[in-house]
Amino acid sequence: MEKKRKTTDDELIPKNCVIMMREPLEGYTPDDIREYLTENSNDWRLATAFAMVWNQTGWVMHDVDDPDYDEETQKMYFDRYKVWRDLDDELRRAVIARVTEQSNLAEGSVPEMDVHDQIDWFLNQNGYICCSGWWVKKDYSLISPDETV
Repeated sequence: MEKKRKTTDDELIPKNCVIMMREPLEGYTPDDIREYLTENSNDWRLATAFAMVWNQTGWVMHDVDDPDYDEETQKMYFDRYKVWRDLDDELRRAVIARVTEQSNLAEGSVPEMDVHDQIDWFLNQNGYICCSGWWVKKDYSLISPDETV
């Protein structure tokens, strides 16, 4: 008889696995996020806005691709995706500009990187980590299912 192997938590929920329980920016609009950034704007707020908008854009994109939706519903989700994607592009440009500015101020202490690495570097510097394509706060990635975020 084969010996039963004990399953660990790490096997059931792999490292850097993110389980989204709801739409990331449910109840918010892109204009709400723009307003958030105009109030006491700083690098951490830019990173937070970018991370949440990235997640929102990805969430809505999955709705666009859902084969169970009829054409009208897919169009509605595509329209929502487009407005979030526009803000995502806007924030991506702001992040890249900020990394470039920091590199110029630091006289080369910020390494040369491609666009993806610049975004990753900036978000990591401001407390975020990419977990399977979703941005989460570094300390949130360690929260157990029993804790609330």
